[in-house]
Amino acid sequence: MTAADRPGETVLEVESAAAGYGEIEVLHDVDLVVKADEITGIIGPNGTGKSTLLKTIIGIADLFDGQIRYHGGDLRGIAPHDLIREGITYMPQGDRVFPDMTVVDNLRMGGYVLDDGAFSDGLERIYGMYPVLEEKAGQRARELSGGQQTMLSFGMALVNQPDLILLDEPSAGLAPDLVEELFEQIEQLRDAGVPFLIVEQSVRALLEHCDYVYVIDEGRTHFEGEPADLRKREDLIDMYLALEGQDQ
Repeated sequence: MTAADRPGETVLEVESAAAGYGEIEVLHDVDLVVKADEITGIIGPNGTGKSTLLKTIIGIADLFDGQIRYHGGDLRGIAPHDLIREGITYMPQGDRVFPDMTVVDNLRMGGYVLDDGAFSDGLERIYGMYPVLEEKAGQRARELSGGQQTMLSFGMALVNQPDLILLDEPSAGLAPDLVEELFEQIEQLRDAGVPFLIVEQSVRALLEHCDYVYVIDEGRTHFEGEPADLRKREDLIDMYLALEGQDQ
């Protein structure tokens, strides 16, 4: 199955993208489609363009050629800090919460584009999803458990009611039980109608939970299809599972 054969509304489309930084081209003729109500994953060796693709979508890396369309509209020229108003939330690799700020202040930072009324509505919605955040609203984020900090990071992303979440290496630094908990939360959000585009180092976790996967190597797309199709490609799956073992 190719992207053109997949059912459902197209949320994001990257077409023939060449991108990088300054004069350095990292991505070469990359195509990618994110469908509504799906978790779309990107895997591949370190340093071969996975995170650059996310950064190109949000305008941090340079798009030299090709198109990036969001709900059919051109994303080129939209400043990264304005994408949240368009419905796109980017969650970078590493710490995603402010450890010395309270839970509610973290959520306010996530909803910085909202006026007070809209933020109050968003806060009520987040507390309905994650009651523990309401219970701990006045505590500093660093006092939360790892799983609760993950909830908080998603709450910060969801308070704006995004239409698409871009997530870079979410499992980095997490214990295995927290990785499973993280992806269970992602699946719940997918089922609630929020699509994800995820760059992930844990090949096993991503193939277990995503709906469609791209393999990027040396800046090019080497495979796209459903996880079951990738598992049939022994040459690729053995290589990337071996690389995952080296990263751990």
